[in-house]
Amino acid sequence: MSTALPRKEAILAALIMVLPGLLWAWVDYHPWPWDQAHYAENTLRNLAAFDEGLVAGVASMGVLMSLKPPGLTWLGMPFALLSEPALLCATLAWQAGTLVASYWSAYLISRSRLTSLAIAAFVGSTPLFIGMNHQYLAEPLQTLAVALAFLLALCVRSMSKVALFSALCVVTALAVSAKSTSLLYCGLPLLLAACALLGRQAPPPSPLLRRLRIPLVLVAIFSVALVANWYATHLPAVLEHARQSTVGEVVQNYGVQASFAAKLRFWAAAFGAALFFPGWLPAAAAAIGAGALLARRRRAVIGSGPVAAPPPVAQRAAHSLFVAGQQ
Repeated sequence: MSTALPRKEAILAALIMVLPGLLWAWVDYHPWPWDQAHYAENTLRNLAAFDEGLVAGVASMGVLMSLKPPGLTWLGMPFALLSEPALLCATLAWQAGTLVASYWSAYLISRSRLTSLAIAAFVGSTPLFIGMNHQYLAEPLQTLAVALAFLLALCVRSMSKVALFSALCVVTALAVSAKSTSLLYCGLPLLLAACALLGRQAPPPSPLLRRLRIPLVLVAIFSVALVANWYATHLPAVLEHARQSTVGEVVQNYGVQASFAAKLRFWAAAFGAALFFPGWLPAAAAAIGAGALLARRRRAVIGSGPVAAPPPVAQRAAHSLFVAGQQ
């Protein structure tokens, strides 16, 4: 099965959908709050460290961020070369890549350009997706990594060992450098790709890939080593930050204590609002699905006909037990 991107309409559609965010990045000069400012500050500090040399710049990449993974601050540096407001263009780049990956994955499954465009349009038109393109945060980068992980899982059959190894290393490094929770969302497709890498007969690499295999493998290993070094250095602080943000004191800044049922109702409503459908729709869909399943099972029972009579041997055994019980 060919995994080539069918046409350029995916890239064109992605650019059109993120174009309004480019206008926002051009005209908005408001001071950034909290996490946005923190990520931007460390991006600029990383970039400034490279003025002292390559070794100093790479060293700064491993020490500046201490609580949150530094992928956004690393990959945002090329955009910071343009200007500080251009950091929002990094977010737009991640989102455009997410839309292209969503289109590509949908096409590999459906083989329909219309369906693929509809999927990409649905992803790119949700309020949460649009709202995030105004923010310099790690979530758009994490979303890109998750989209690439699922695309990679769909492409494993047509990839050579070198291509799959390089892509698996880079996507994994991208995911865990964006946010420490990324593997909760893309761990399964990455595991599938890893199993395919170890246990299948792969097609030979293309001539171009054969010439570039050494640089690709070096980039893949370097990306994994860079991220692994950061986690090895900051793992205790990351775990403590995760604890504080989930069950510790910090979580009180984002919500209140409530029962599981109350939280479930809230997240169902929030999920519906993020995907612009009413909050009752998931419950209605679940009820309709359950009703359809019960009706199907009932038809299956009715269609099976009357229960067959037991064989003569079983009848005689039952009669003997009955007579013995009467005695």
